[in-house]
Amino acid sequence: MKSNLRHKTPLMNQGFTLIELLIVVSIIAILAAISLVNYREAVQRAETTECLENMRVLGIALNAYAVDYNVYPNADGSGEQNLTTEFSKGPAGNGYWSAVPMCLYDLGYVTNKKTFWCPTLYKRYPDRRQYLRYAMNGAALDKGGPFFKPGTSGNYWLASCLYVNSQWEPEKAIPWPHGSDNDKENVLIHTGHVVTLSPPWNQDYDDPNVNE
Repeated sequence: MKSNLRHKTPLMNQGFTLIELLIVVSIIAILAAISLVNYREAVQRAETTECLENMRVLGIALNAYAVDYNVYPNADGSGEQNLTTEFSKGPAGNGYWSAVPMCLYDLGYVTNKKTFWCPTLYKRYPDRRQYLRYAMNGAALDKGGPFFKPGTSGNYWLASCLYVNSQWEPEKAIPWPHGSDNDKENVLIHTGHVVTLSPPWNQDYDDPNVNE
């Protein structure tokens, strides 16, 4: 009588060898690393895009205020030149610069307070947010500079992500928020255009979108 038991073939008795397991683990690790890099790049691109949009909103708000009052609003505080704020305790530039004013929010020109922060810096340094709002070119805007009133000629920056990289106290320096090597920041030109530049950049940036 023939047995009904099925004999396992040698192929069915074989398992993964150690080398095969190591190869599989290595492939998984490589795929995970690639996915992580792609994820970080995607997050970085999303934050840069959000930052650009924030600055466009602030540009509209600043110029709308200028149309209504025939002058740009004063910057909030100043870490670099104004006695209204203690040195290194300013609201922008890691404590060393004046900031886009919150009056734009109070007056309804901006509807979301988070618009006043670069999203990368906002997420990266939650304990220093009070010093990391968008920097504003207050030295020219609220001190009677050559573009004190809207409608004048020339291309000048209104706001930037960081502007001052804590040059007076290097131990407190923080990286620039954008670029693959953390070497760029977004800059709002008084025309309303936003550009991504590598510091140090000229304050009188020549906006190619403006016909002099």
